[in-house]
Amino acid sequence: MLSVLLFLSINVFSLTVSCPLNVPGVTRGQGDGGFEIHISGSPDKYLPETSYTIRLTSPQKKSFTKFKLYLEQSSEADGTGYARPGTFQLLPHDQLTEFDSDCTNTISEASGQGKTEIETKWVSPPTGSGCVRINANILSQHQVWGLSREICEYKEEREDKYMDCCACDEARYKFIFEGLWRNETHPKDFPKSLWLTHFSDAVGGTHGRNFSFWGEGQIATPGLKQLAEWGATRIIDSELRSQSRHFRSLVKAPGLWYPGVNANTSATFRVDKRRNLLSLVSMLGPSPDWIVGVSGLNLCLPNCTWVDEEIIDLYPYDAGTDNGVSYMSINIPAVPQEKIQKITPMYPEDERAPFYDPVTKFMNPLARLYITRDKIIKKPCDDKSVSEMMDEISVVDNEEDATRPECAVTPYTPWSNCSVPCGKGLRMRSRSYVNPNIAQRAECSRQLVSKEMCVADNPACPGDEEEEQIEGKDCKIGEWEAWSDCSVSCGQGLRTRTRRFPDKKTAKKCPHVELIQREPCIEPACTDVVVDPLCPVTPWSDWSPCNASCGYGFKIHTRFLLADQQHETECLQRVTLSETKRCKSSHGECKRDIMEVKTTCMLPEQTGPCHTFHERFRFEPMKGMCIPFSYSGCQGNANNFYTQEECLDYCRPVMDLLDAASDTTSNITNVDCELGAWGPWGECSTTCGRGFRLRTREVLVQAQGRGKPCPLVLSKRRSCKGVEC
Repeated sequence: MLSVLLFLSINVFSLTVSCPLNVPGVTRGQGDGGFEIHISGSPDKYLPETSYTIRLTSPQKKSFTKFKLYLEQSSEADGTGYARPGTFQLLPHDQLTEFDSDCTNTISEASGQGKTEIETKWVSPPTGSGCVRINANILSQHQVWGLSREICEYKEEREDKYMDCCACDEARYKFIFEGLWRNETHPKDFPKSLWLTHFSDAVGGTHGRNFSFWGEGQIATPGLKQLAEWGATRIIDSELRSQSRHFRSLVKAPGLWYPGVNANTSATFRVDKRRNLLSLVSMLGPSPDWIVGVSGLNLCLPNCTWVDEEIIDLYPYDAGTDNGVSYMSINIPAVPQEKIQKITPMYPEDERAPFYDPVTKFMNPLARLYITRDKIIKKPCDDKSVSEMMDEISVVDNEEDATRPECAVTPYTPWSNCSVPCGKGLRMRSRSYVNPNIAQRAECSRQLVSKEMCVADNPACPGDEEEEQIEGKDCKIGEWEAWSDCSVSCGQGLRTRTRRFPDKKTAKKCPHVELIQREPCIEPACTDVVVDPLCPVTPWSDWSPCNASCGYGFKIHTRFLLADQQHETECLQRVTLSETKRCKSSHGECKRDIMEVKTTCMLPEQTGPCHTFHERFRFEPMKGMCIPFSYSGCQGNANNFYTQEECLDYCRPVMDLLDAASDTTSNITNVDCELGAWGPWGECSTTCGRGFRLRTREVLVQAQGRGKPCPLVLSKRRSCKGVEC
């Protein structure tokens, strides 16, 4: 009797208990009546023991008076012996809902007044609870409508991750990485500098179960550290290439940068029975060292086939290399380095962490990975990889036994045919002991079977033309360009150089080829740099590429303000956050068309719609000279130059045309501008804190005719610092 009672107590929770809505004289309608069940964040799967907002609503704003919202288990729990669909919680101060008095774990109306939607909280069940069905019965327009939504538990790793794959065929897949991270889904402390938000290049590959380059509980490699902290892939690319024997495919997809953070990026890869696991990782930026991705995702099924498709929500991981807790934390190296750990609403347990939410314990996914199989490449079941064949032919004869008469062997037989109908295979030959019985008693160990690689009569198999080369031989690449200037004007910085593929299509086939190199550089010591404690800033970024496609242009580097919000306005006036420098295009001098020059230099002033201030120069046809104007920082037109000299150099042909069309009888003598010497530096503009000093010079002789014009800027300023305020 005791055993029967125990059995009932264990299994009572797995019973499906519906909660009908019975209203006398009302019929049940066919379908859902236009009503919907929404789950906050629109997840495909639920995270165990996480709070979600459930909303019962109608897109057409249909009114309803009565309803019952209840839970039931739609699949058995994973080995727990009982199923749990989770629990409902009423929202504080909600006057539309209450717990139903007749049914367990059911929400119903608190009053008979009309309503167009209701909300409640659902706390998902513990790990291993399987799938849950959220059901609703609704009374609207004298009919009862029923609807249901099923959601299953999110499992990061397939249960069969560590099982051998028995699939003979190979498969080709395409993955699409979609960014979901935005202010609306993750509002807590979302970065104000939107232009910094991004996912770095996604890198990874397909490998076997005895290899992993990242995963929870592991220590980040130097390459993963660089990726997690800076989004730089050079070192991790090199690390993966050095382990190419473990990979079937190396993959790399371009990163997603603002304003395209919520766009998608993709790449293709292949798997075989020995390398059936996918690992992929991308940096979430800006962040101290946070990453998203999958580690060791098994695409091989127990029935010896390949997964058709997989959709995976991606959540953040802490790479364990930096102790920062917020998006814009300053660098705080983790010493010693910690293990990679999943970030949750409860970890790190710090109010400053943007995902910390001990109340709802809910987090929306930051990205989503769509994996789709697009081709099966047929392979014989006895087909072996090149590395497997190399292992087989590595057997050598036992030289010691070769001299023993009891271990004498016959000559080798002729070589067999190649083991495969197409592609690379093995051929073999054999021999035997002259006297097998004596050799067995003498424990001889001679090589009796010899193997070597061969190429079949048909050297290429169907699908081999799409083979992805890890060490591609057709990756033709251009020469390295010259090193950039150092990223800093004093102290230690970085300089970079780049190279390109002549054919853009090659880039997809050769993701392993290094396109950017960085190395440290040292400029003179920063002896006169004063660090403003009120306005801390990040280090300078690398110099951007030259903005000119030919001739001379400008490059820029930037840094970002780390000051408190209350000091932000003041600090923007006190520190410089961007610097520009003149540069020469790697494509040489420009071949200018006179009509293009004329069209550009005759364009009217356009400041653009943005709200920043940049002094630029434009050619003014009415005055026949280059004059300054305020540029907003975006849009505008091509009559826009960084310096007066650049403007004069470009528009000189137009000036000549205008001069030729003027009064040719003028006897004005051409006189160059003459300037006086620079005056002494003035007093500091502030009595405390940081300010600046000015010095000026005067025009002694104004330019006349076509003489050299006077510069528009006749003053210089330098920073200074008074006593502490």
